[in-house]
Amino acid sequence: MRKKLVSLVLAGVLLFSQGGLAVRAAEPEESGAVTNQDQSITASVNPTQIGEAGGDVTLTLNGQGLTADAWNVDVKTYTQDGNMEMTGRYPAAVKEKRADGATITIPINKMKNGLEYRILVTDSNGSEIQQLKVMQDGKAASTVSLLPSTVAMTDDTTVVATFEQDVTAGGEAEKIKPLIYLASDGNDQANRRNLEAADTVTVEGKTVTIKLAQKYDAKADTALYVKEGALKTADGKLVKDFKWAVMSRPHVDDIQVTPGILSAEGGQVVATLKGVRLDTLSKDQIQAKLIRGAETSPAEIPIEVTPGAEPTLTYTLPANETDNTISYLLKVEVDKVPIYEPTVENPAKAAVVSVLPKGKTAGDQTLSHMSISVLSGSEEGATSTHAVVTVRKSLGQLKVHLKLSGTNLDDTKTKIRAVDENGIVWPVIHVPE
Repeated sequence: MRKKLVSLVLAGVLLFSQGGLAVRAAEPEESGAVTNQDQSITASVNPTQIGEAGGDVTLTLNGQGLTADAWNVDVKTYTQDGNMEMTGRYPAAVKEKRADGATITIPINKMKNGLEYRILVTDSNGSEIQQLKVMQDGKAASTVSLLPSTVAMTDDTTVVATFEQDVTAGGEAEKIKPLIYLASDGNDQANRRNLEAADTVTVEGKTVTIKLAQKYDAKADTALYVKEGALKTADGKLVKDFKWAVMSRPHVDDIQVTPGILSAEGGQVVATLKGVRLDTLSKDQIQAKLIRGAETSPAEIPIEVTPGAEPTLTYTLPANETDNTISYLLKVEVDKVPIYEPTVENPAKAAVVSVLPKGKTAGDQTLSHMSISVLSGSEEGATSTHAVVTVRKSLGQLKVHLKLSGTNLDDTKTKIRAVDENGIVWPVIHVPE
């Protein structure tokens, strides 16, 4: 009986020993425990899967009497199949090492193939405590250049980037934060402000809104830096790295006039200014004038300015006693700096109000006037209605920009003819805007 009992005990020890060898020889696991002298230590990492944009993962140790000096961590990078080491090209950075863990920053993966990060935790004697792994996605197959139309600091803690098309986040907010920061345009380490845990990033439609938990002192040269992986287009393409100047001063980016068409009797018009920090402007900082038709001198029409978050300009246009539509262009300056409205989507955008002649309604198509400018070769004496050009024999073409003002104009139905003084019709390549 005694021999049999001893045999059973020995078998139990052998079984435990074999189980221990099997655990250590297996592929790296996300968590586990091993006895290190008199303490049992458990290590884990979260998350174990990260996107191509990279970011921070958290290494956590649990055990008795842990100190930051009692353990060490080393991270090596391999291709997803584990066959080739890539540490030199894609090194992970260990930061914020604490008694119970550390933060490990995974870089951006610019390859199409995924990567494996092996995290080896050892005690102060170099003995292995735990080996963990974090898998990283490969880079998306396609990227695209996309720049914002404006980036503005709407208040001391809010930055708003506006695009001409819809964008989406490249990943969860916490993953894209390390890819977005504010800094000097000429030096991304000067006046740098990385996004922190308490900051928020919201991507919705054409707008990216960054809300900082603490006030940021933007300078005249401050720029928004966005690294590849932070944003995607609506069709899933990654947006490449870009930086864009941040407007931190009052700025007008849109002028809305109501109504846009008046009857022959004329009437009152209200123009509303849209933009950034306009509530800081005084009445005297907003200058405005009206240009009638193709004239160059301002019309003698008083304009009343009312300051506020959306300042308004109110004026009354006189009756139209002619047989043609008369258009009035509102030109605005802020601190003597002209406001230009044209955009990529609408190069002809302008704050124009048209007063119809008698017998015409708001639904009629009418032409008020045209202006002309030559893109190259214009000589002195040119006006908004006349351009004098010397065409060189080697030029072969003349680029002319015509601007038409009126009501209900349709660029798909507008055709231009070029006729010289001898009645000869010259070929025209029509490019409407």
